[in-house]
Amino acid sequence: MARKKTSAPRKAAPAPPESGGKVRFEVRFDEDVYEAVKKLSDHAAISVNQLMHALARWASQNYQLGEPYRDEGGHLKSRAQPGCVWFGKPAEAPRPPHEWEEMAAVYGGKPNDYNEWTDGNLVFALDFTERRVLRDEDDSSHLQSGRNPGQRPKGSR
Repeated sequence: MARKKTSAPRKAAPAPPESGGKVRFEVRFDEDVYEAVKKLSDHAAISVNQLMHALARWASQNYQLGEPYRDEGGHLKSRAQPGCVWFGKPAEAPRPPHEWEEMAAVYGGKPNDYNEWTDGNLVFALDFTERRVLRDEDDSSHLQSGRNPGQRPKGSR
């Protein structure tokens, strides 16, 4: 009598998204980071899940790939750099003259207000290169000088 072939056990299918389009997602934190996040959520009277969801949503809508720098005019831009991502808004060039009236009507102000660069704003930057730094606009002296963050200016100890 021929034996029935047995197949390898099937892997369990991934769990379908929970109701409302939610997807289960696991993140591991260092214990001190978790305690700080938990303390923040407790003080804000929200759950850790609500806090992390809101932070992830904001970050996914406000990220810029690369390393932030300011050009000679002080305009915040990105330089290609694998392992770096920053959060905020890059500088924007002036709008073309034919858009000034419409921009003023929609966003307020005078039409000539849209004939200027916006400087951009850096909230914070993550650098997962060998430099391993977290920085914000307050630590931005390197943005104009072109030196690496954490690198001391020449002549300093």
